[in-house]
Amino acid sequence: MKVFDTELERLDLLDPDMVEKIEDARDKVLECVKTASESQKQSESIRIQCDAVAGFINELWGEGTAQKIFKGKTNLLTHMKALGEILDGIEAAANAQYSELERITSKYSPVRILK
Repeated sequence: MKVFDTELERLDLLDPDMVEKIEDARDKVLECVKTASESQKQSESIRIQCDAVAGFINELWGEGTAQKIFKGKTNLLTHMKALGEILDGIEAAANAQYSELERITSKYSPVRILK
């Protein structure tokens, strides 16, 4: 998966430990983004949301990955675009992996074996 100019390692979306890690990180960042808008100062809300997105990225791909993607900049629109690209990319990769799994398992389905 590529986010802006940074190539990210492919995540194994059929490994339950990785899926759990993604789910936990996703839930955490989305909750943080949701509650950050309740902050009294807009600047603080932006900072909290950007930090949450960076934390999400670093949680999944390792410390320093967000720094590579954002090149040290803190911009809410850029961070939200990256989050959207990542979540869309994870969904697309999961669909591809499950399609491959379906292709393999359907080959050995009881109905087909009896034919």
